[in-house]
Amino acid sequence: MTAKRLLKSLRATDLLARLGGDEFVCLITDTDPLTAAKIATNRITFKTSQPIFDGQVKMCARVSMGVAISHAGLTWDTLLLHADAAMYEAKRSKLRHAAFYSDALSQAS
Repeated sequence: MTAKRLLKSLRATDLLARLGGDEFVCLITDTDPLTAAKIATNRITFKTSQPIFDGQVKMCARVSMGVAISHAGLTWDTLLLHADAAMYEAKRSKLRHAAFYSDALSQAS
């Protein structure tokens, strides 16, 4: 159900992949990646905050999102590490929105 909600939150040009377990990665390409990422994470927050009903049971999912913006010379592995650091910052801070990677996160770890 969460994967379906994630897909509904994204544009047709965005790519969603499951890394494993409850971890997903989304690749968003846009001429203004920061704005596109903010819009996507806002939609994801809204869609995933809606309760899930399974028969008589009401369940609520909580997502922690980390965002990293690519730039020239950045490898895919480093980009994923940046997104992961931001995600763990979102978890630590109990954010209800996405955490965006900054160099300060690398220095804090």
